Amino acid sequence: MIGHGTKFKRKLEEAVAAMLTQRNVEEAARSIGISTATLMRWQKEPEFQQAYRAARRAAHGQSIARLQQATSAAVSTLLKVMVDASTPASTNPMTSTVDGNQFVALAVGSNVMCFGL
Repeated sequence: MIGHGTKFKRKLEEAVAAMLTQRNVEEAARSIGISTATLMRWQKEPEFQQAYRAARRAAHGQSIARLQQATSAAVSTLLKVMVDASTPASTNPMTSTVDGNQFVALAVGSNVMCFGL
């Protein structure tokens, strides 16, 4: 990769972080004070790709851990709302009754989970 020294390494780290926090390449480049063309060129470099993949894995792992921690409380809250007779139908989670049994379907990403009540 063209460039060297601690300033360049710092910019590279800033670019990786910006790519994870900004909506697109243009905003990421602008947020760290480099041109879009420079950031797009850096994205082709193995050093950048490796750092970006590692940062994405770490961010993904943290997100999954937070979801796992919150799952129990979320399901408890959801079930309370579902069984509360005063909950308006318009705000009740997706529920249905099949053969006299009530179910709730939760869409999480591309997965759909069904729970029987």
